[in-house]
Amino acid sequence: MSVSTLLISIELADNQPQLNQPPQTLEDWGYERFFPDHSSPVPGEDPSRWTAERAFNLQALVRSVLLNFVELLGILSSNPAEEEWQPKMSHIAALVANAHTLINAYRPHQARETLINMMEEQVERKRAEIESVKLMRERIRKTLEVFRAATPGTVEEGNAVAAEVVPEEEKREGLQGQMWDTLDDI
Repeated sequence: MSVSTLLISIELADNQPQLNQPPQTLEDWGYERFFPDHSSPVPGEDPSRWTAERAFNLQALVRSVLLNFVELLGILSSNPAEEEWQPKMSHIAALVANAHTLINAYRPHQARETLINMMEEQVERKRAEIESVKLMRERIRKTLEVFRAATPGTVEEGNAVAAEVVPEEEKREGLQGQMWDTLDDI
C-alpha cells in the first residue's frame, strides 16, 4: 500500500461519523437553552404532562421565531447595517436550534410508531395472502371433486357416481378445459 493511499484512507476514516457517540446538545453547539432540560419523563410523572409541556415549549419557540423575524424585518427596513441586525439573527438561530432539539426529542417515539405501522401493514398483507391461499385451495378442491365425479367408476364417500353417457373424447376435452381454466386462475 502506498503512502498516499494510506493517507487518503486515514482521512476518510477521520470523516466517518461515530455512531457510538452521544448526540450533541445545545451547549455543544454554543447555544443557550430556552426550555427546561427534561429529555424524558421523570419516573412517576405522568408522560402526557411531559408531552404537553414539550408541545407548549415548542409552540412558544415557534412564536418567538416568528416575532423575532418580524422584528428583524423592521430593523432591516430602517437600517440595514450589519451591527443592527446581526444580534437579532443570532437570536433567531438560537431559537431555531432550541426548536430543533425539542423536535429531535420525539425521534425515538417516531421510530417506534413507524415500526409499529410497518409491522401492522406486514401482518395485514400476510393475512390477505393467507386468505387468498385458502380461497385458491377451496377452488382447487372443488375442481378436483369435479374431476373425480367425471371419472367413470369412481366411488366418493361410499356413494357410486354414475358415469354419464358421453363419449370419452368429449369428457377428456371438457376436463382438460376445466384444468386449464383452474391453472389460469392460479
